[in-house]
Amino acid sequence: MKSALSSQIIDHNAEFRGVSVTKLMNRAGKEACRAILQKWKKPRKVQIFCGGGNNGGDSFALAAEFLAKKIEVEVILAVAKSRIRTKAARHHCAKLSAKVISIFSVKTKFDGDILVDALLGIGAVGGLQKPLNVIVQKLMKAKGNLVSLDVATSSKLKPKLVVAFHASKNSKNEIVVPIGIPKIAETHFGPGDVKFYFPRRKLDSHKGKNGRVVIIGGSAEFVGAPLFAGLGAAAIGVDLVEIFVPAVNFSAARKFSPNFLVRKFLGNSGFLTLTAAAKILEFASKNKATLVVGPGLGKQKETIAAIEFLARNCRQPLVFDADALIPNLPKFVSKKVVLTPHGGELKRLLEHTSPSSTTSSATNCRGLSKKLNSVILEKGKVDTIHSSTQTRWNDQGNPILTVGGTGDVLAGIVGGLLAREVEPFEAAGIAAFLVGLAGKKIAVKSESTTPQLLAREIPKVVRKILDKRF
Repeated sequence: MKSALSSQIIDHNAEFRGVSVTKLMNRAGKEACRAILQKWKKPRKVQIFCGGGNNGGDSFALAAEFLAKKIEVEVILAVAKSRIRTKAARHHCAKLSAKVISIFSVKTKFDGDILVDALLGIGAVGGLQKPLNVIVQKLMKAKGNLVSLDVATSSKLKPKLVVAFHASKNSKNEIVVPIGIPKIAETHFGPGDVKFYFPRRKLDSHKGKNGRVVIIGGSAEFVGAPLFAGLGAAAIGVDLVEIFVPAVNFSAARKFSPNFLVRKFLGNSGFLTLTAAAKILEFASKNKATLVVGPGLGKQKETIAAIEFLARNCRQPLVFDADALIPNLPKFVSKKVVLTPHGGELKRLLEHTSPSSTTSSATNCRGLSKKLNSVILEKGKVDTIHSSTQTRWNDQGNPILTVGGTGDVLAGIVGGLLAREVEPFEAAGIAAFLVGLAGKKIAVKSESTTPQLLAREIPKVVRKILDKRF
């Protein structure tokens, strides 16, 4: 299977599933050694040029395999040992004798009959700096057979063999080898997705730079739903949360939290009207805000017309949740839309979109996603995230998340991630994973939860993942 995910994501997700990066490196070394010796049976000397990242760690494991087979090996580091960045890479480096390791210098000879390029991995970005650019220039001129691990460090290099780990990198002269990554590390969202996509605040950030969310919800019956969505948006780190509610909810909503800016729908009606929706959309567009529409909104005829209007006219990022998931939803004009239905809501959407097929199969959901121009986060015991081209899952969670209001928190988190410029598919999957993991953490200490407790746990879970303490 070709992976569209970064190897960094897959490695972290695999570790979360119990397969350590150290073990993956060990297997990578074994498989790379096997592939090289199948092509060149009896090499006289192997020189391995490596950097300080995990690609270098793979090469240390490779060196150990060659040494075990009594093949002469020289490991040439492009950085000092103290600059080897990861614990797993340092582990494999420490297993090698100091006699086989040297630091690159102008005196380094490129005299191996096999030269291994393990300077940079698939996650590297930017131009090459010294000494990497110097090493690449010398590898281009060397007489030995060039091998690259996972991917060539530079497009200028023309390796005779590329040993790609786990999945094709679409390189010439490539062979793909398995290294023990479980399929679930790709099919399910995990901490790797959070680490890779979660937006970091810049030092020069100012108020509003990290996103603005406008929530449209509430009714005489459901006062709390839009406020819980606000908790989710705030928990994921947006700078401003503004909640539009009907007049009947205004007083209670303003007292809920001083962190929200609460505004009334235009007019005196107790529900969202077309006129009110148009005014809110004007405000959101002017302020470049993401909209979360639906929590506790109700199902009045005029409200349904207002929801249709927003779908057809809003070009800002959108989350449609709960009461906004009306039958016969029109195609969204926004390029960034996430729908968050539970099973029953999704079934109704599919019935109106594909009357002949009411099941929530991945194929049908991808068809619905394409028709509505949206990503679908199907909530359940295992959440399913669909785009028009792919499906992934989230299996983290706990029964305590059946408590009312937790779905509203989830919708707010999705909206917050969209506001912070995470793409819809990743925003939906990461939000589901974070809510699920937070629920599991709470369940260790408590028999139940509330939307407030859930929202308070979210920043802690994010911090632990970013610090790799999950």
